[in-house]
Amino acid sequence: MKKVKNKMQYNRLSKRRFEKKIKRKKHKKELIKLAIQQKKSILNVKRNKLKLHKKANAEDFIELKPPSHFSIIENPNETLTFFESLESNLLNYDPIYINMSEISRMTVDALLYYISILQHIKTKLSAYILKGSFPEDEETLTLMKRSGFLRYFKTSEDNINTHRDYVEIKSGNIADNQVVKDICLFVMEKMKVGRVKTQKLYDIIFEMMLNTKQHAYNANTNKYDNWLLFLKFNPDKSNIEFIFLDKGFGIPQTVRKNKLEIAVKWFSKIGITEFSETDLVDSALKGAFRTKTEKGYRGKGLPKINQYFENGYIKSLNIISKKACITAENKHDLEKEIIGTLYSWKITKDSINGNNNY
Repeated sequence: MKKVKNKMQYNRLSKRRFEKKIKRKKHKKELIKLAIQQKKSILNVKRNKLKLHKKANAEDFIELKPPSHFSIIENPNETLTFFESLESNLLNYDPIYINMSEISRMTVDALLYYISILQHIKTKLSAYILKGSFPEDEETLTLMKRSGFLRYFKTSEDNINTHRDYVEIKSGNIADNQVVKDICLFVMEKMKVGRVKTQKLYDIIFEMMLNTKQHAYNANTNKYDNWLLFLKFNPDKSNIEFIFLDKGFGIPQTVRKNKLEIAVKWFSKIGITEFSETDLVDSALKGAFRTKTEKGYRGKGLPKINQYFENGYIKSLNIISKKACITAENKHDLEKEIIGTLYSWKITKDSINGNNNY
């Protein structure tokens, strides 16, 4: 034990001991909190951190490169292969370096999914180490900085560039009425239309948000986001792009879990005994699996989206859920699957003002 010469020295020493004790208690509380969230023992949480620190200190980073065309909608298999590799390496406690320098084309759906994957990892690990570089392509870098993607990472404020033609990435775990209202106001301003013209859009997005709570796949739904969305106005094309990511089970898995018997009967009526994930999503879009006893406000999301697409209110509709991929051009199963459901569509001045919308 350290000898104390006088009262002043004794007070300083007592203060240091007290501060260390408080720090230890705080650290223990944090470990307990992490252990409860991840349903693990405190010892396992400590081991996770120890493995990470050992690898990080060795500076043995694994370099991963996204494809030059970084887009789930436009280049799904290569992009999803990258995310598969990212997830498996992080779960192996590997420090990762993401080299984005060679990306020449990017769509924001890939950035939404990037955020989603990292939030999913946090439900399994207490910590991970991830670094990266920016794209060298000017247009791609500008899109990344304006999208709001970098707000989900530790970075300088100089790397975030807000712009009036963008609604930065929003996220949440509830149906957020205020967010949907703000989106409608953005559309009204850019398209020069009244509120009544955005009512269908309000219905679509709010229903999507509601569905995410029902589809949520983990117990941490209050800690991490169930949905992410992004909007961009293109003045030269007079349209607005919408991207929405539902982080739940995915439509095929939800149908199999809740309505498999109804789906089998429906397909058998039209002579199909074996059906793909794309068949399930396409049929759900058409309202095939709704029952007569379902409440009026349930199950309207997909059929309503399809209705608005068919009557021209929304354009260029894309839906990817698990392996199912439905675009305006074709319908097919992908080689890789996503976690959840990704939607993208556009609204133009002509479509939002169309007289045939009902």
